[in-house]
Order: sequence, then structure tokens, then C-alpha cells
Amino acid sequence: MAEKLHLDDASLRELLHLVSHDIRNPLAAIVTNLEFSRRLVKDEAIDPDLRESVEDSVIACEVLKRVVANFDVLAKGDDLAVTMSEVGVAALVQDVARRCRERASQASLHIDVDDGGVSDRVFIDKPLFALAVENLISNSIQHAPRGTPIEVRIERGDSSIVVSVIDAGKAVPPELREYALSAESHTPKGRSGPTRYGRGLSLLAARAAAGACGATLSLHGEDGRSEMRLTVDTIAQEPTLVS
Repeated sequence: MAEKLHLDDASLRELLHLVSHDIRNPLAAIVTNLEFSRRLVKDEAIDPDLRESVEDSVIACEVLKRVVANFDVLAKGDDLAVTMSEVGVAALVQDVARRCRERASQASLHIDVDDGGVSDRVFIDKPLFALAVENLISNSIQHAPRGTPIEVRIERGDSSIVVSVIDAGKAVPPELREYALSAESHTPKGRSGPTRYGRGLSLLAARAAAGACGATLSLHGEDGRSEMRLTVDTIAQEPTLVS
């Protein structure tokens, strides 16, 4: 009888990282070709069904890009490379929201950003923080009722900046909030109750990306109003990693 293959955790993480790397190249080629096709089908004489098909494919690829990025962050764990720099929070959030608007529109939702006049810069890893924000907006797109707004709010605390993503979906109950951000709640056996599981492990990946670059993720809200908050100190701090 053939011996079953056993992979230890470290080997599995390395393999998952390689898989995510291998997916990126063909996905990039698909995105490039679709963007080229998208420009060609803007002509009004083109079949509207073909135009819609190309648009939907572009949006689907954006989702896949986020899922691959999440996969990579979770696979690397403690070995995740972090590059800290000064980042303007408002500009970063506006850019992420802009990239998410087509996905929101496809779900009959719209995204509003209130930067609160915050112009502070924080010391953080820009791609990781952007990925955390994108995952929260994507979670809202999945769980918000059609026709409702998703509000992204930036507020200044005493020594921190808070980025909140608010929607009209069901909030995670207080007793499940810690569990909803755990790895267990994202497994087939562990998924239970209103934990707002999101495609691409959105909450778990947001927690990992945020924690790796020195931010924290917390869940708030009540029925009919979910609020997910990313908090980052305005003073440089050592990053904390989520394995």
C-alpha cells in the first residue's frame, strides 16, 4: 500500500506561497488581455451582452487578485516581509475605495468615503494596509443589502487613526466577534452563526494584513449596522504578526 503524503506546517506554508506565486503570472496575463478587450468593446455598436461579459470578467479578476494576495499573506505567516514607510491614510483609502466601486455597483451598492479632513500620515506597510481595507470593503459588498450605501469613514483619535467600514448588513454579535476573526471560524467545520464569512477569507486576511503592519482590526455595530474598524497609531510601533 502506498504511503500517504504528510506535510508539516512549515512545508505546507512554503508550498502555498509557491502556488500563489504561480497563479499570479497567468492571472496577470488574463487581466492584461481583458483590459485590452475592454477598450475595444466600448464602441456602442458592440453587442451589449459581449460588453457586459467582458466587464464582469474584469471585475471577477479583481476579486481573484485579492484572493491570491490573501492566500499569500496567510501562507507566509511570520515570514511575511514588511516594509514600513510614511503613508497618507486618506489618499490610500480613497484609492482602495475607487478600485472597489465597480464591484459595489455590480451588487447595486455604492461606496461613500468621508475622510473627516484627516491629513495625517502614519508609519505602516502601504500594500498590507491597503489589502486590509480592501478586504473589509469586499466583506461589506458581500453582506450589505442591495441598494444601500457602504460608508468608509476616517477619524482621528488621541494618538491613532481609525478607518471604519460601515454597512447596513447584520453585525457580528459581541459574543462571536473574537471568534469571527479566528482561523477556526473560516474552516468548513468552524463556519457557524452570523460571523460574516467573506470570500477569500476576507476578515481573517484583513486581520493578518493589519496585524503584520502594526494596525488592529475590531468588529462593532448592531443589527442593521455593521462596523469594522482598522486602528493604527500615529506614532511608529513594532508590527505584530498573525500566524
